[in-house]
Amino acid sequence: MRLRVAFITGGLDLAGAEQQLLYLTRGMDRNRFEPLVINIREHGALAPEFRASGVDLVELGYHGKYDVGIIGRIRRVLVGRGVAIACPYLWPATIWGYAALRLAGISRWIASERNSDDLYDPRWQVDLESRVLRRAPALVAITNAAREFAVRRGVRPERVRVIRIGVAPPVVTRSRDAVRRELGLAPDAPVIACVARFGPQKDHATLVRATRLVRDRVPGVRLVLVGDGPLRPAIEALAAELGMRDAVVLTGIRSDAMELLNACDVAALASSRQEGCSNFLIESALLGKPIASTRVGGIPEAVQDAETGYLAPGGDAEALADALTRLLCDSDLARRFGAAGRRRAEQEFSLQAMVSGWERLFDELPNVRG
Repeated sequence: MRLRVAFITGGLDLAGAEQQLLYLTRGMDRNRFEPLVINIREHGALAPEFRASGVDLVELGYHGKYDVGIIGRIRRVLVGRGVAIACPYLWPATIWGYAALRLAGISRWIASERNSDDLYDPRWQVDLESRVLRRAPALVAITNAAREFAVRRGVRPERVRVIRIGVAPPVVTRSRDAVRRELGLAPDAPVIACVARFGPQKDHATLVRATRLVRDRVPGVRLVLVGDGPLRPAIEALAAELGMRDAVVLTGIRSDAMELLNACDVAALASSRQEGCSNFLIESALLGKPIASTRVGGIPEAVQDAETGYLAPGGDAEALADALTRLLCDSDLARRFGAAGRRRAEQEFSLQAMVSGWERLFDELPNVRG
C-alpha cells in the first residue's frame, strides 16, 4: 500500500524552493509513495508542471492573513485524501499547515528550513514560525548553514536532517552564438550572467556596481540579469545612473534561462546577507561555468572558493569585481574551475540523492517522537 505524503506550500511561483518541490514530488517512488501538493494559494506558475508530472495538486485560494478558514480547508483535504505524513513547506503554509495537521490528527510531519538567517523577515513572523518548527518531529535543512539556523531557532539538533538540494542537469538546445545574437551580445563579448529574483536578498545592486568596476578593466563586458521582482525598477535606475544602461541586459522571467546562462562566460550571485542554497549556482556548475559569488549563508557549500569559483564578502562590490575580473581574464582558470564545479555538482547535488534522502526520512519518521 502506497503512503500518501502531503506537501502544504505557500505558493507555486517560478522560484528555487518551489522548483525543488517539483523535483522532489516528480522523483518520488510512486510504487511506495503517493505525493499530494496542497497549494494554499492558486494559479501558481508551476502548477501545470506539477499536474503534468502526475502529482495530485489541490489549490485552495488563500485570501491573506485574515483567512483563518484556510485551516479548515487544508484539514478537509488532509482527512479526505487519507494523508499519512504532512510536510508544511514555505511561509505562511508552515503556520496554517501545522494548525490543520494537528486538527486532522496527523502526528507524523516534517518541517523545512531553507534559509540561513532571518534578516528579511518581520520579528513576529520569525518568532511564530520558530514555535512551529520546534514542535516538528523532524526538520529538513538544505545546508549546514540552514541546519545551524534551525538550531538557533530552538529546533533540537537530533531532529534536523541535512538533505542538499538536487538539480536537474540543464538541457541546452540552441547554440551559444544564436542565443547571443538574440540578446544583442557580440560573439566575443565577456558576459556575466545572474538568474535570480529581484528582491533584497539577492542584492543585484552590488552586482551591477561590481560590473561597473569590471568594465574599467575588461572593456566590453556585459551583464545579463534573468528574472523579475519588486526591485527590478530600482536596478534599471541604478544601471542608468552608473552609465551602464547599454551594458546591462534585463530579460525578465525566461523559461529558457539555462540557454541564456550557457551563452555567458561567468555566473554571478551577489546575495549579501542571507542565502539558503541557490538552484542557480548548482545549475551554473552543471553547465561548467565558473562562479563569482559571496561568502554568505549556504553559498560556500555550493561554491568552493578558489576551486570552483571565487567568493567575496557580502556587499563588497570591489571584492566581487576582483573575482569577476580574474575569471573573465584567465580562460584556463575559468575552464578549470568550471570543470571542477561540474564534477562536484554531479556528485553532491544530484536529484536522486535529494529524493532518496527524503524517502529515507519518510521511512524513519515513525521512529521519531514528537
